[in-house]
Amino acid sequence: MTLYINIAENLLSSWAAVAEITQQLPKLRILNISENRLAKPDAALRPAFASLQILMANRQRYTWEEVLQCAPMWPDVRRLTLVTNRIRSLAPPPPDVFQQLDSLDLDSNPIGDWAEVMKLAALPKLRDLGLANTGLRRLEVPEQSDALFPALQAIVLDSNQIDEWSSVSVLDRLPSLVDVTLRNNPVTAIEKPETTRELIIARVSKLQVLNRTEVTREERRWAELDYLRRFGPAWREAGGRLPAAERGDAWRTFLQTHPRYPAICDAWGAPEDSELKITSDTISANMVSVRLVLLTREGEQLRDLERRLPLTMRLSKLKVLVNKLFRGNIKQLELSYRSPGQDESREIAMDRDRDLRFFGVEEGDLIIARY
Repeated sequence: MTLYINIAENLLSSWAAVAEITQQLPKLRILNISENRLAKPDAALRPAFASLQILMANRQRYTWEEVLQCAPMWPDVRRLTLVTNRIRSLAPPPPDVFQQLDSLDLDSNPIGDWAEVMKLAALPKLRDLGLANTGLRRLEVPEQSDALFPALQAIVLDSNQIDEWSSVSVLDRLPSLVDVTLRNNPVTAIEKPETTRELIIARVSKLQVLNRTEVTREERRWAELDYLRRFGPAWREAGGRLPAAERGDAWRTFLQTHPRYPAICDAWGAPEDSELKITSDTISANMVSVRLVLLTREGEQLRDLERRLPLTMRLSKLKVLVNKLFRGNIKQLELSYRSPGQDESREIAMDRDRDLRFFGVEEGDLIIARY
């Protein structure tokens, strides 16, 4: 049983020549015809490709119009790879074409305009879409989009020209999207890599995999909490604390930039004013005075020290400092923090190697150490 054949780079000049080979292989499933410049096919060739499910036609110099002319030959194709062709414009496939297609790779085609991509939005089973290095700059998806790309779960957008966060936010409107690859774009170079990752996670609510790495529940929690703090001042300034009926143009502008902010508020609670203060001399100086408190597992207080710490101090450095002060086993050290007067139930675990600003530590807070 022949499932796969590779005839790439064989100087074949027509689909008829390919059909002479494939018609002898009635159970053929996978075919690689890349780098052969094949002339327009004859409809009579369709039986020669009836069982084909995976087709690689890279570097064929095909336009999308030429692909659609060939497509009736592949009635059962599931995965189609068209990397580095001449596809600039797209068109909706005819109703009887690509109905079984679940993976389409258009990497390194000069598409440029996301509106062209949207012409594929009615493909009923398309789950994976490759759009790396296609010149895309701005992505737009209508708010009522449940019927658009209904099955799309994964999209690759590496090495494009995407330069606005709004183009990331609209990915949240794709109803089934859970896997995004978004690297080497102007928008991903604005912040540090770890911050960029958190901003993408916060903006795309169903994301489970980002840049080939799983998004855990805990990572999402921290990403969304940091998003609340980061953009809280803009939210408040736009009227976030006002009744809905009293919000105006500033609120609508804010939602255009941060469409998920209200949903994140619903999930974790709106930020308090105390969390948004950035005007004190201490904060401006990038330092805070905190109490370092050593407690037993039973809650007995053993030591209480005051220290002035930089907000840029990361958790790993803080653990080293605390361990020097309290002389325990650093491998067993756990840190958390809370505001003065709050009980233990309000403590927030410090379990990621981020800086104090990320955790929202403020002047006078307690950092609790337990071994």
